[in-house]
Amino acid sequence: LSIITVVKNSSDTIEDTIKSVINQSFNNIEYIVIDGNSKDGTLDKIKLYNEKINYWCSIKDEGIYDAMNYGLKLATGEVIGIINAGDIFTNNSFKILENYFSKNKNLSFLFGTVKRNYLGNNIVIKAGFDRKRIKYNFDSQTCHSSGFFIKSEVQKNIGLYNKTNIYCGWILRVFANEKMVNNSDEEIKKMIKYCNIEWDENCLSFYKNKKSVSTASLAQVRSPIYKSSLKKWENYSEDLKPLIDLLN
Repeated sequence: LSIITVVKNSSDTIEDTIKSVINQSFNNIEYIVIDGNSKDGTLDKIKLYNEKINYWCSIKDEGIYDAMNYGLKLATGEVIGIINAGDIFTNNSFKILENYFSKNKNLSFLFGTVKRNYLGNNIVIKAGFDRKRIKYNFDSQTCHSSGFFIKSEVQKNIGLYNKTNIYCGWILRVFANEKMVNNSDEEIKKMIKYCNIEWDENCLSFYKNKKSVSTASLAQVRSPIYKSSLKKWENYSEDLKPLIDLLN
């Protein structure tokens, strides 16, 4: 089991996070901590547990998902989990995790139950994976990311995080952006069918839905899928060629 913690300037919370990992009864753990050049004493707290952490570093990165990618590249465990500074694992979390993966050999990933604190004393228990939520919310995983664990071989097939467009990055890779935009009706139907959701023609006219939207996506979800940005990358094809060659 590889556990990755990404942290920056979190001296007040990093120690609790570290303790929740190293004090587990399950001890077959590879623990990786990636610090983003903290300046507030976080490194002093990390150094207190130097012998318990398999690898840690303090480097300049391009943001939290860049740091996560670095940790993912280092991870060697069969299962990978990521917990950020400020989050903690409950006792015996890893024993429970081992039990699920050992009994279900074909399990690719697991969503664990997470207790979240909202606005002070408001506590919400989030659990499970509900495909039906995709019909009205991309947040199909009802738990927090700290409760998500994935087989390393599956993670490698999916690839690393998109550092510049995190929310859309995973969705685009799964559903293939240009294919979706060019043939949205058929692709949306495939998505709904895959999720075992009863088909509703309103899925094709989502932008007509008048329900409230409390995110920055407000303008986007009130408009049909547009094609005006397709192929614009070709304007920079010569500049992108070295990168494309490298990726190939």
